[in-house]
Amino acid sequence: MSGLSIFSSYFHSEYPCFSASWPKIHGALSFVFGQHGEVLLLGIGVLVFAVLIFLLNVQTYKLRKKNIELDLKNSQFKKNQSVLKLQKKVLNKRNQALKQANKELKEKDRIKNALLRVVAHDLCAPFNNIRGLGDLLEIQGPLNTEQLNSLKLLKEIVKDSSSMIQRMLDLNTIENGTVEVKPEEIDLFQIIDQSISQFQPAADEKGLRFIRPEQPLLFKTDKNLFLRAFNNLLSNAVKFSPLESVIEVELEDMEKFVEVRVKDQGEGIPEKERKKMFRMFSKLSPRPVGNEKSTGLGLAIVKGIMHLLDGTVKYRENSPRGSVFVLRLYKNAEPSE
Repeated sequence: MSGLSIFSSYFHSEYPCFSASWPKIHGALSFVFGQHGEVLLLGIGVLVFAVLIFLLNVQTYKLRKKNIELDLKNSQFKKNQSVLKLQKKVLNKRNQALKQANKELKEKDRIKNALLRVVAHDLCAPFNNIRGLGDLLEIQGPLNTEQLNSLKLLKEIVKDSSSMIQRMLDLNTIENGTVEVKPEEIDLFQIIDQSISQFQPAADEKGLRFIRPEQPLLFKTDKNLFLRAFNNLLSNAVKFSPLESVIEVELEDMEKFVEVRVKDQGEGIPEKERKKMFRMFSKLSPRPVGNEKSTGLGLAIVKGIMHLLDGTVKYRENSPRGSVFVLRLYKNAEPSE
């Protein structure tokens, strides 16, 4: 059997759809190439077969390469899973350690608060006794100039120490969230006027003059908390105002909130220090004009109180110099418990 016949049989068996056309193809090749047509057709068949084998090998190579890549990815995935499991174990251990540390910290904080209350109570009683004895000595008199000066210094020390203890207790209470907020309708003008009257003697010693608001303004908030916040700002204004200057208190009713502004003509607060001005025990560069004591707690207390009242406290520069502290109380706010 000739090569052409073998190829013809293979072609017929594999591609029966071309059986009808095969005699024409065979005749055409025989006519064109004569007796060499069979050899040519066989060569073409071998070439086609070789090309098919080559393409098949190429496809097989690609599949093998892809399988290798998939195996590598799968191996990496398993490795990553192992790393993640290890990291999860480490995180769980750290979480347990953190929970234990938080538990211990809460216990230490509880003990600290209890000790602070006890110490403050034990310190306040002697200070009150000293103050009472000082008043008694002054009443009984007569005292000479040196004795009067010593008694005055003693009273100032007692006053400053008592104030610091009270501020520490205030701040501790605010931080622990144990303050009970009791909103009631109050006249802010009246509260501000009472506070100014309280600081009038200290202001008179420095020749300071107050400018007060003139119109009453009713607002619902916690009277005692607002008064404590405002007193801290007014106390700072008196401390840091230069002699013979003016402290102005403004009260403005706006659409959604009420603003209380305390303006002084002191040094003001440098811009680089404003980020820390409301932190506890922050010591700022401006110093009290009369060498009064400053604990660094007043503004932190104001911020804590305004948070309880769902309000804000902001600082602005006064013109041409000085500070403006703004207490903003929102009308529709519900004070935090």
